[in-house]
Amino acid sequence: MRVEEAPEGTYSSRIHIQAPVDQVFALLTTLEGIQAWWKGSVSGDPAELGELRFGIHDSDDYTRIEVTARVFPTDVAWSVLEDSGYGGEWLNTSMAFHLQEELDASTLLSLHHQGLTPLLDCYADCASGWDQHLQDIKQAAESASG
Repeated sequence: MRVEEAPEGTYSSRIHIQAPVDQVFALLTTLEGIQAWWKGSVSGDPAELGELRFGIHDSDDYTRIEVTARVFPTDVAWSVLEDSGYGGEWLNTSMAFHLQEELDASTLLSLHHQGLTPLLDCYADCASGWDQHLQDIKQAAESASG
């Protein structure tokens, strides 16, 4: 699912990053790249159909995802297989990242988290968390290219 097709009421956000699209793509598709912006632990296989385990900072909670799509350099999709936080509210949700190269060689990164809606107890915390992760991706990409 492309980010532009996000159903109303689900978490969606965009951020402009002053870095090349391939560099931003690497932050979503390599273990080292994800570790540069995710504040908890990350382990696993970031290849398509691989599984990643995201530890939550200062908590025993974790989320296990499957990389369901990885199309260089425009799209990355993850599907949640297991989630221990907030009573497992992320279970059966999915994230779609879409990268668009701009004319000035910068990147517009869009994120849509299908299933993350205001009806969930975690929505405010999770939306705020994604907002921060997007800022961290921007910072990691821009500091690497600057």
